[in-house]
Amino acid sequence: MEQSKDSKDPPKKGVFKGKRSKSKFTRNARTGAQKKSGTTLPRYRAAVAAASAAPAVAAASPSHRAVATATSRAAISSPTKQEFKAALRRHVTKLRRATALIESQLKKNSSLKRKLEEKEETKERLQFQAALKSQSEEFDLYLKKAVDEAKALDDELKKAKNCIDEMKVRHKNVITKIKRDNARAIQSKNARLNEAEELAKGLHVLFNDMVDEVGQASKSSRKSQNDLIAAKAKASKAHAAYVEHKLLSNLLTDEVRDAQMNEKSYRERVEEYGEIIEYLSRQLEDQESEFDDILQFIDGCSGESACDPTPRVIAKHYVPNKRGGGKHAEWLPHVDKLILEMLTNRTPPTCIQANLVAMAEVLCPDMNLVKELPSLKHIKNLRTALYTVTKTLAAYRLADAKDWKQVHSDETSRRQTSLLNFLMGLLTQDNKFKAICIDLALISKNGTAPEQSRSVLTALRDCKILLQEWRTTTTSMFPDKPELIDLIPDPSLIDITRMAGTMIEHDSCNTARAFGSILCDSIKEEIAAKTNQAPENIELLEGDCHNHLRNVWFEHVDADFGSLLEDHLKADLGLIPSHLRVSCRLSELLIQADKEWNFTSNYAKGHGDQREDYMKRYHPGRYRLPIIRVAGGNRQDSSFEGALPLYDGLDELLEFTNECLQSKENTLQRCLLISLSSVE
Repeated sequence: MEQSKDSKDPPKKGVFKGKRSKSKFTRNARTGAQKKSGTTLPRYRAAVAAASAAPAVAAASPSHRAVATATSRAAISSPTKQEFKAALRRHVTKLRRATALIESQLKKNSSLKRKLEEKEETKERLQFQAALKSQSEEFDLYLKKAVDEAKALDDELKKAKNCIDEMKVRHKNVITKIKRDNARAIQSKNARLNEAEELAKGLHVLFNDMVDEVGQASKSSRKSQNDLIAAKAKASKAHAAYVEHKLLSNLLTDEVRDAQMNEKSYRERVEEYGEIIEYLSRQLEDQESEFDDILQFIDGCSGESACDPTPRVIAKHYVPNKRGGGKHAEWLPHVDKLILEMLTNRTPPTCIQANLVAMAEVLCPDMNLVKELPSLKHIKNLRTALYTVTKTLAAYRLADAKDWKQVHSDETSRRQTSLLNFLMGLLTQDNKFKAICIDLALISKNGTAPEQSRSVLTALRDCKILLQEWRTTTTSMFPDKPELIDLIPDPSLIDITRMAGTMIEHDSCNTARAFGSILCDSIKEEIAAKTNQAPENIELLEGDCHNHLRNVWFEHVDADFGSLLEDHLKADLGLIPSHLRVSCRLSELLIQADKEWNFTSNYAKGHGDQREDYMKRYHPGRYRLPIIRVAGGNRQDSSFEGALPLYDGLDELLEFTNECLQSKENTLQRCLLISLSSVE
């Protein structure tokens, strides 16, 4: 009874009993198998402790034995340690089998994947080889065709040269024959002229003799009248013969003069033909040199294709670090060159990525040339490299110039920041005048004239530094090619002393004139410090820019015309309401036209879009000159530049404005309608 009571008592804490304890044991055994430390459950520990305590209790009192017997029964009803270990081993074995199965499946998958990749690579390699073979065949055909064309052109050049030589010989023979014929004709005409002169002299002597005979006959006392008449007739005949021979001599003189003029014209034609022949010879030589260059290029292309037929790809490559070990990824040089070329041609940075893909697909449609694309940040950063390249090329031009002739500067502003552009006019080695831009955005410290003059001199020093860095980099990259260093001018040629005798031009405003005078003084001081001369002995020319002076004149002409018209229309202007702001100055009229008829991006209250739609609907095909944009700031020369578009489209502009005013009143449109419909 005690044992049955003990068996019906609730089990102690940590002892499993019934289905519930078995499910908990199974769940806790699974959880214990997943743990790394391998600790047992608390209830299992209690059961093991009770089972181990049973032999010790057997030697005790009967009551203690009864309690121990009940406890051992409770322990036997729960799973033992060996059963738990066996279940755990079976579970671990299943896990190991599942793991081995998964690993074998993964190995099979990896081998299959590797085989697929090898097949794809083999397929791509075969496609690439086929495409490369087809391209090499096409290139060989193109090369053969180009060589044949070059040979044909060479034969044509030889034929042209032979033809020119034949023309030279033929022309020379013709000229020689013409010279001989002219010489013979002139000689015969000179002989005839001499004969005519001698005959005229004889006739003149005969006429004098006859006159003497007539005088003697008249003086003689008793000559017959018939002899006198016969002598007079003879004298008149001699006079007529003398006049005839004189006319003949004049005619022969005119013929000799005509022959001399013809000879002169022939000589001019001979000189002209000689110049033509020289020009054709020079052109022939230029074409021969050009075809030689083409042949050399074809030979070089064939050599390059034979050496490296693999097309270039758009990808990165690894280069060693300059400082310390390791490597870093950089874009291939031809990728950066291609981006710089697009930026030079004013391609927006956001369009370059799409252009690279399109070029690769068009040039090599069967190949995957684009492995990866440059980021937009990298493309924008290359604009700094392009800026350095352009400044270096400007420094090259400056140092290679034969003489410096002109310094020009002009100031503008962006977002309340003063920007100064710096240009120089120079004489090249072939005596041609060239204008180059040293810098378009010199930002001085505070925008004052002294700081601007310092920034100009600093820009020249920067050019010298860029040339020196160019030579140093070329020497380090190509130590075995000293001829490349000779192509780069010496940085010492960018010297402030070469500015002596130059012309410094600037704007006509007060700040620009102060800048010009301070720059002249600074240049003279630096030249004097280097050459040990007095600053007053150094010659520098300073003047205003003619374009700015012209604009100043235009502005005053516009103001005078406006004042004259306002005086003439003073009575009529008084009748117009003041809120319409009608003015007679052309510059103000252009500002109003820009606001009203240009696109609304310039002025939000304008009607440029509506005017464009009106013109397309009611005047299709009508040419239209654009309205000059002056709303952002009035240029001094805009008055005369913007007058032509207003005059040309006056009828359509007034028609559109009148249509708008019929639907709704607008102050700006009413002002323009009154101003432009006036006959004055």
